[in-house]
Parts: sequence; structure tokens; C-alpha cells
Amino acid sequence: MNAIRFLPTSVHGVLDYLVGMALIAAPWLFGFASQPLNAWLPHLVVGVVVMLVVLVSQPHPRVASATA
Repeated sequence: MNAIRFLPTSVHGVLDYLVGMALIAAPWLFGFASQPLNAWLPHLVVGVVVMLVVLVSQPHPRVASATA
């Protein structure tokens, strides 16, 4: 069974990047940044990791060259 693609890969990457930014901003947006470290640090770490994964991902596969 083939997977159905609802979103182009580039759009998915942009959405992932925005989710990463939202996770980073969440402690300040929702007012729990003044709580202990274990309340807000996971949001910050996961947000940064998501953004880094998006930045190093290739939205389109490389085409192998025909030179042999």
C-alpha cells in the first residue's frame, strides 16, 4: 500500500520548524518560565532539537549522477 502525501516535504519542514519555535517560546508564552528547571527545560531542548533536525534534513532526495 502506498502512502498518501498530504503535504509537500518542504511545507512539512516549515511546519516542523514553526513547532520547534513554538516549543522554545512556550514557557514564556504560557507563563511557566519562572517554574523549576524541569518544568520548562524539556520544551526548550526538544524545540532546539526539532529545529536542528529540520535544518540538517534534505527536503528532496539527491539524484545519483550517471557518471561511471
